[in-house]
Amino acid sequence: MLVLLPLAAGAVAILLGGIFVAGLGLAELRFAIPEPVNTRTVTMRGGLFGPVLAIVHVGDTVTWTNLDSSAHSVVAYPTNGTSFCVPVAAGDSGAVTFSRPGVYRYYSREDACYDAALNSVEANLESPGFPAPMCGVVVVLDVRDAVPLSASATVTIPVASRMFEPWAVTVKTGSTVTWVNRDCSMHVVATVPELAAAAVPTLSLPGDGGTASHTFWQPGVYYYDCSGNAMWDPGKSIMVPLENYDSYPHVMDGLVIVTP
Repeated sequence: MLVLLPLAAGAVAILLGGIFVAGLGLAELRFAIPEPVNTRTVTMRGGLFGPVLAIVHVGDTVTWTNLDSSAHSVVAYPTNGTSFCVPVAAGDSGAVTFSRPGVYRYYSREDACYDAALNSVEANLESPGFPAPMCGVVVVLDVRDAVPLSASATVTIPVASRMFEPWAVTVKTGSTVTWVNRDCSMHVVATVPELAAAAVPTLSLPGDGGTASHTFWQPGVYYYDCSGNAMWDPGKSIMVPLENYDSYPHVMDGLVIVTP
């Protein structure tokens, strides 16, 4: 169900009634999360969303404010299960109220292009944020600070895809997540300290079947990347793809959500 909600002049809001699980606030949480930003408001500046990760509770509204001189939008990834598109003109705002727990990935169609084969977006060459894509994710928690658990706690890097699949996994505290590398090249799993509930050692994944695992004891969110293919820019608080990456300018990143 999609319901338009009134905002100030020039703004638009949508109420979402679908569950989104795919692969950024926000509400007071009862478990440890990265907290440096007011995640109920996301800005659009320089062709980027900030913050890229927002954490809210069911019933919360996230507002996107466009500080650029050009139009942007908030468009759901097709794999979210329910489509939505909020156009946001220069100087205006748009908002979405989230009614179901889940993981909601989105991007700006004016600045990035969705690739169905990779379930990822790449920055348009003319985007001011290039090569970083203008995309983000909202994690919506229920009253128990949880989202629906994933069917599997295994993340795979398929042959020649250079992507983590699935992009997001949700597990209970004390669960072990395993990464399996089917690609011929070595990859790593490196969490972003600013967006991780606790420190996680960097995991190495040798090519052609290499595996690595980690047991998560601290509830919260853990945003990670393959540091050989992407780099976290602390100044812009965004993940930037590296030019030596075969799938450049896509970003090889992922998310683990650990519920209480």
